[in-house]
Amino acid sequence: MLSVKDTMLFVKDVAERLRVSPQCVYSLVNRGLLEHHRVGASGGRILISEQQLQTYLESTKRGRVRAEPKPAPEKSSAGGFTMLDGDRLREAWKRRSP
Repeated sequence: MLSVKDTMLFVKDVAERLRVSPQCVYSLVNRGLLEHHRVGASGGRILISEQQLQTYLESTKRGRVRAEPKPAPEKSSAGGFTMLDGDRLREAWKRRSP
């Protein structure tokens, strides 16, 4: 629960902490991604508590991305050919059993 003693931040303060522009913070607020308070007349000033900022940061956390291991190449029944080589292919064809 928010109390009056909680530190409240202005949009400019949040932008500095996140190292983004104030317009980015306004966008996060308008899209409902960053909880906030409006205090004052005519819509009021936007204030964001430390807890609201922390909650937003937690929602953006991503895990470490790992590259998928490459599958082992399948064994070919083509006598060890991994790429077509015309001369080797002709020789293998000649050596095949009838």
